Amino acid sequence: MAINAIDEVSFSVQKGEIVSIVGRSGSGKSTLLNLIGGLDTPSKGQIIFSNKKISDWTRNELALHRRHHVGMIFQSFNLVFTRNALDNVILALIFGGYPKNKRKARAQDLLNSVGLSERQYHKPDELSGGDLQVRVGSP
Repeated sequence: MAINAIDEVSFSVQKGEIVSIVGRSGSGKSTLLNLIGGLDTPSKGQIIFSNKKISDWTRNELALHRRHHVGMIFQSFNLVFTRNALDNVILALIFGGYPKNKRKARAQDLLNSVGLSERQYHKPDELSGGDLQVRVGSP
C-alpha cells in the first residue's frame, strides 16, 4: 500500500517573500521542506528553483542552496550538546561562510537580538525549549 506524504502540491514563492507552512501533525510539512531543501528527492514531480530542477543539482549545489536560500528550523535542533550557545551559533556561521575574524561578535549580536546574551555560555541542556527554538531560528 503506497502512502502519499505529499500529493498534488503546487505553489510558487517570489523573491523576498517569507513563507510559513502550517498543518496538522502528519500532514507532510517536514517532507515538503525536505524536498524544497534538497534533502529528499520526489518520487514523482519536480522542484523548480530559479527556473532549474533541483534534482539535477550536485550535492555541493544543494548545500549552497540550503545555505543561501532555504531557512529551516529542524525539530531536533541539531545542536552540538557539548558546546555552549555561543559556540553553536559560531558553528552555524562557519558553515555559512562568515569571516573568521567577525564570527564571535556576530554570534553575540545574534544571541543578544533574541534575548539570550546572558545565556551565551550555557550548553543546550541548560536552556529551555523556547530558548532553543528562538536561538536556532536566528542565524
